[in-house]
Amino acid sequence: MAEEQLLELAERKRQIREQAHAKRHTQENKDDLSRQIVARFMSLPEYEVAETVMFYIDVRAEVRTRHDLQSVRTC
Repeated sequence: MAEEQLLELAERKRQIREQAHAKRHTQENKDDLSRQIVARFMSLPEYEVAETVMFYIDVRAEVRTRHDLQSVRTC
């Protein structure tokens, strides 16, 4: 890939990140949406049969996992 193409890709990536960041910060009902996302994830067949699942603790505008960490199954 030419250097010019790499620079264009890097710029496009930066723009996409900025757009995503802006949308996350203006999103309403973050707690409700986060609970829906986590519930959907935890209802996946892959989650049900997984021997190990790793969660992250949310920061800033990420999907809020902190509300559901207590209900995560333990082995």
